[in-house]
Amino acid sequence: MRAMTEIQGYTVPEFIATFRADGLGHIVVEVGEDVTDISFPEILCDLCNDEITQPEEEPFQKVVFVLDGYALCECCHRRIREEENSSLHFQQLKGGNDG
Repeated sequence: MRAMTEIQGYTVPEFIATFRADGLGHIVVEVGEDVTDISFPEILCDLCNDEITQPEEEPFQKVVFVLDGYALCECCHRRIREEENSSLHFQQLKGGNDG
């Protein structure tokens, strides 16, 4: 089992300024020799795919949590923190077997 690195929290504007130079998320899809760049404005949790939004009444609340380059919602962040170093969560983040 691997050790968990530090999780860093961001507001939505902080996350966009830090990780999205053009303000958009990008997925590069390669099919054969065709390469397509799909861009999107939403911030999605890399574990559960829920959209992460900034509550209007809490503009400074940290709502995006980054672990090893993956964006997590508050719920998934809490699950990982409660089950520190859980190989299941690392398998979900990596899309398969952890070890």
